Amino acid sequence: MHRRSLSTLAFATLAGTKVVGPVSARDASSDLQTELQRFKGFPGTTSLRIDVGDDKLVSKSPGRQLFVASTIKTFIVCQYLRDVESGRLSEDEQVSVDDNVRTESSPVFLNLTGTTPARLILEALITHSDNTATDMILKETTATKVRQFLAAIGAKRTFIPD
Repeated sequence: MHRRSLSTLAFATLAGTKVVGPVSARDASSDLQTELQRFKGFPGTTSLRIDVGDDKLVSKSPGRQLFVASTIKTFIVCQYLRDVESGRLSEDEQVSVDDNVRTESSPVFLNLTGTTPARLILEALITHSDNTATDMILKETTATKVRQFLAAIGAKRTFIPD
């Protein structure tokens, strides 16, 4: 899977939307409005704003600060892949797995000690929302770089842990 496709799929999955194939221009606007209404209908306390370029598509209490849980994983993956594209990191890099990074509730790397390619860690982070994988990738790319990425995309009120 191409890196950019992975991050798009990850964002769509974490945002609770379905990934759809190409549609004709005639149907695109209608489908988009239907999907945007799904966001507005989320239960509980919600806050969202979706911009495409200079156009604000939808907004509902965009200034409300909420706990976003695993959605931060998307930003961590995006920064890691930016580091790969810049040549600073590699998807083939062997990353250490041991009790120093392990989270007991994470099912993927529960009994693994040693190293594994970053590509597999990224996969576990997104497909299984594995917290050990998240910590491993965040350690490689650094919280500072993820925060810089968030600021660069205008997500100035989105916070991630150290």
